[in-house]
Amino acid sequence: MVVRFFDLINQLPYDVNFDEVLSLLNEYALLVQGCWVLKSEFSIEEGFEDARTDIQRTLLLAARDFL
Repeated sequence: MVVRFFDLINQLPYDVNFDEVLSLLNEYALLVQGCWVLKSEFSIEEGFEDARTDIQRTLLLAARDFL
């Protein structure tokens, strides 16, 4: 999942605490060229296999860690 910060903020209630939002974003996402990208450890589940290439979860995680 990828979302621009501006788009995310527009979806939140008016009285949201931005420090809390940024804290949560730093915990669950990475900032890449102005977009918040969900960390793969939260998007790749146990037993996951890519249906198109049959790459197993462990290989995807290893590739992520290498980069």
